[in-house]
Amino acid sequence: MISPNLPKLASELNSDASCLTSQESPSCPVGSECILPVDLVLQSSDGKLIGAHRTNMEHFSDGFPTCDSVTSTSEPVPLTEDGETLTLLLRFMHKHKYPGLTPMDAASIFALAEAAEKYMVYSAMASSHAYIEHNCKEHPVLSLCYAVKFDYPAIADAVSSLTLLVSLEEIQRLSISNHRLVYAWFRYREVYLSVATSILDRYATGARVKEHDCPFWDRYLKGTAAKIPPTSTETLKSIADEGIEKILDDEYVQILKSCDTCRDRETGWRAHTRKRILQAPKFSELL
Repeated sequence: MISPNLPKLASELNSDASCLTSQESPSCPVGSECILPVDLVLQSSDGKLIGAHRTNMEHFSDGFPTCDSVTSTSEPVPLTEDGETLTLLLRFMHKHKYPGLTPMDAASIFALAEAAEKYMVYSAMASSHAYIEHNCKEHPVLSLCYAVKFDYPAIADAVSSLTLLVSLEEIQRLSISNHRLVYAWFRYREVYLSVATSILDRYATGARVKEHDCPFWDRYLKGTAAKIPPTSTETLKSIADEGIEKILDDEYVQILKSCDTCRDRETGWRAHTRKRILQAPKFSELL
């Protein structure tokens, strides 16, 4: 796969055909462990100059021009990533032990993941993907945006329910107006709002319609009603928190053990609710 950034990068790298001056060049992020000469200088969006190696940028990624397509340049090559992100990315472009991501904050990891995908640095792509996949539920909206943008449906499906109570404005802000994501999220939320309403309507129907006079059903409803959220939004929160099973458990079902009719009604309500949740589409199916 060839990165769409290649023509622009090649133009920038060839903008000055002179060799690096004899002045001291910015050092390689790996430090003394790297013995390769710095023959390229990158400039981050926040003005940091970082030493790099053209051979490594060719061998460890598919997003930078090849060695024979550029010449050494004394002028720094400006990139859109900040210094921290570029420094970390270049450490994944050497033959040495890659840095661990566990101590890093979420913003840095997602910035690395973005840069790794942009420049196709596969080692950094794999490390950041593995970390995000393992910790996606701690940062559901950022993980959802990452998953949709770079086509990781398993992560999108794993965190989508945790974004159900996030505002549309927040989704738009963090997705940088990724309309495909925003539209899919809106449809996904509408599906679950419908499920939540169905749960309440089904329960209300069971409470109002009595097929026969039975003291057991009233006692069952009284106990179960205390656990059922009063609104669709609160029911949606239970679904988002994976707590809907607390409503559907059989904590009070023993009350109905003496009445087959009421027991069948209760079983039907729980089965209907579970069916609606299970039949709801996965987020990836709405993209």
